[in-house]
Amino acid sequence: MLENLYKIINGEWKGYYGVFQKIGASGQMIKLNIYETNPDTPIMISWFNLNDVEQVG
Repeated sequence: MLENLYKIINGEWKGYYGVFQKIGASGQMIKLNIYETNPDTPIMISWFNLNDVEQVG
């Protein structure tokens, strides 16, 4: 299992998994790399509210 793995639990990307990149300055947002099938190339790098993700790894 990957360390720092998060599952998106709310919103448009619900059900996708992302790898932690950093926490925002406010402490309320988290930046994740979202991957589909290629582990070398993320399909999206985006910010999510901490209430919309849960850590799974």
